Amino acid sequence: MIVGCDYSTKAIDFATRRPSGEWTCLKLGVGEGEIEGQLVNELARTLRVMANWTASGDRVIYVEQPWMNVGGRASNPATTMKMVQVATTVRIAAILVGYRAEWAHIATWRSAVFGKGKYVGKIAKERALAWSAQYTTLELGQDHNAADALCIAAYGEMKEHDRHVNAD
Repeated sequence: MIVGCDYSTKAIDFATRRPSGEWTCLKLGVGEGEIEGQLVNELARTLRVMANWTASGDRVIYVEQPWMNVGGRASNPATTMKMVQVATTVRIAAILVGYRAEWAHIATWRSAVFGKGKYVGKIAKERALAWSAQYTTLELGQDHNAADALCIAAYGEMKEHDRHVNAD
């Protein structure tokens, strides 16, 4: 099972392909304030539920790698810190329930899924929504975070396929 994960300071989005081939997404709210044990427990429960969708095999989560905009548009340091906290908390919870956790660098997964190019801001959001509409039957509306999670899961599938091909 390969899970893609995108997050914000408000929610964590997970996406995976079920054994039937059908894509599915789950959203978990992130409360105000600090990251607390309750969120870690809820993450672990959610990841266990997703793990039970498959009979066996490797469980891998690809989490969008946190980043900080340096030299460009100013970032709010508190927001940046919370994003890093959320991403790290997701990885720790995943490892604790038996997943292998991998970072998905933003520019790398976007180029792998959308094709070579530079995708930022509105263009990246539009591409993720378009990819999701083309390759899944999910109705996401304008939920670009869920769309990103789907694209990250697709990237994870590519990486895991390459890993197995190269191991043979």
